[in-house]
Amino acid sequence: MNEEMMITRLKEQDSDALDEAIRQYTRLVSAIICNIAGSQLTAEDVEELTEDTFIAMWYNSDKLEPGKLKAYICQIAKNKTKTGSGI
Repeated sequence: MNEEMMITRLKEQDSDALDEAIRQYTRLVSAIICNIAGSQLTAEDVEELTEDTFIAMWYNSDKLEPGKLKAYICQIAKNKTKTGSGI
């Protein structure tokens, strides 16, 4: 699924599009969280923040713009890590 189609389907609250976003971006989101938090978080904390990132994207999918999905997800991950982990 290309990004444009994924964004359209996410805006329609299509859970298959959410599954695809999770499949495509989980490793990236986890890496961002680990890079920001370092060793301050457990593996479970990283997993929870990763899940929180995708939940936030899902509930704010109306804000998605073409060509900016990856950047949007990355920014959510950064924000969640800084606020959710106390960093």
